[in-house]
Amino acid sequence: MKTKQIMLLIAATAATYFTSCKKDSDSTTPTTTTPTCTITSTLENDTTYAAFIYNNNGTIKQVVNKEPSSDTSVYTVSYETNLITISIGSTPFRTYFLNSKGNADSIVTDVQGFFTLITTNTYDNDGYLKTQNESVTFLGNTSETTRNYTYTNGNLTTMNESDGTNNTVFTYDYFTDKTNNLSKVNLDNMFVGNSTKNLIKTEFTNGEITTNYTYNFDSNGKVTKQIATSTSGEVNQTNFSWTCK
Repeated sequence: MKTKQIMLLIAATAATYFTSCKKDSDSTTPTTTTPTCTITSTLENDTTYAAFIYNNNGTIKQVVNKEPSSDTSVYTVSYETNLITISIGSTPFRTYFLNSKGNADSIVTDVQGFFTLITTNTYDNDGYLKTQNESVTFLGNTSETTRNYTYTNGNLTTMNESDGTNNTVFTYDYFTDKTNNLSKVNLDNMFVGNSTKNLIKTEFTNGEITTNYTYNFDSNGKVTKQIATSTSGEVNQTNFSWTCK
């Protein structure tokens, strides 16, 4: 689902993905264990590459990112009570201000003072992102964007986006038989409420199909490849590597 924002230098910063291990209390019943899996790297067809390093508790510690024709960047994630900071090297880049449920009520992205993005969020009673307001200041000019979200059966079905002049309606269809295990693959989605339940199938813009999605899976049911094909013919492919134990 397309949520790229103007200065996101890492479009594939990952969180941790866990599936529970269940044990029957009856010792005579065989134990069934579901693997615990984490994403270790992503590779896009433009050669953008990201490798993920985790803390002992499974939270993301660092992202090593290499984009085409650029140097390698290291992003470090630090955790405090109700506060998460991402730094490039030793320089803070983005700060999440979390509420009591662990969701970001506000996010501040600051790139050396010449680009500032302030995002404020609200959530519905079920913990899904309801509204979002973005204020972008770039070289002294400020613009505002608002988004409203609607969900059906645990999936985001409609997003209305307005910049005060133009209004765009994005709608989405899903593979209802395919569980979304890519729900936290970038930091835009990491701390902003519940994720969609299923994998996206088709994206529409103002009622017109713009992108179709297909997937490959490994033996654990994890997505190993996502292919996004736009109606203009552009194809974006992302390969995912997992470690399961």
